[in-house]
Amino acid sequence: MSYTASEAGDLGTTQARLEVPQHDTDRAAFFAALGFGVVPMPTNHKMPVYKGWPDLAMTDPEEVEEMWRSFTPYGWQNIALTLDGWTVVDVDPKNGGTASLEKLTADHELPATRTHHTASGPDSLHFIYRADTARPLKSAPLDPSRYPGIDIKTGRGALIVAPGSVIDGRSYRVVSAAEAVPTPPWLSEIQQGAQHPAASSVRSRTPSRPSAGHPRAATLAELRASPTLTARSPSASRPSPPRSPTTPRQGFRRSP
Repeated sequence: MSYTASEAGDLGTTQARLEVPQHDTDRAAFFAALGFGVVPMPTNHKMPVYKGWPDLAMTDPEEVEEMWRSFTPYGWQNIALTLDGWTVVDVDPKNGGTASLEKLTADHELPATRTHHTASGPDSLHFIYRADTARPLKSAPLDPSRYPGIDIKTGRGALIVAPGSVIDGRSYRVVSAAEAVPTPPWLSEIQQGAQHPAASSVRSRTPSRPSAGHPRAATLAELRASPTLTARSPSASRPSPPRSPTTPRQGFRRSP
């Protein structure tokens, strides 16, 4: 198969959009610029290893540049993306999610949006939407009887693992770098009409409450003194890859 110069250029541009920065600080700043809160995690971890992680989430790229390394040991590859203001449709093939996704998209139009796949493989998908406050969703299965294997993740106490993170040698990746669009309203209608079991399989890990003043300074001081941060993951003895020289980011501004 051959490509014209124009087609090859388009292909290269598309591929570049699916790549994320390799260095963890640059990658954290990249996702903060998209509007996610970012929290560091050791390689092979899917959850932050310290309490109060929602209060540690950084949402400003400049803040990431200044503070990330101050409480992130070298060798930590994984990053949590917190979901305040986001709704994620989480497709789990191991629990029937692939077939349920086919049924869901046959029943409804699932708008194209930013999409990642997890370390479990290309069928394990995260469809990422802007949360609709007028039609709130909760972190719970969408409808376990009609769409098993499809969960909703949303809110301050919920997270997904960022692309570029690694679990057992397998990486999370970007499937589509499309701009995240608002959550389709019918998702809320499906979830509200569903019969859920008494114990939900998807829960926010911490109460989804507003942060009172975002007390990061005190929390970071406690973190730095915590033995949790001195216990390195097996990969921590290997230094992070050197950062390639980059031009200064444009549009990063400290909030007043």
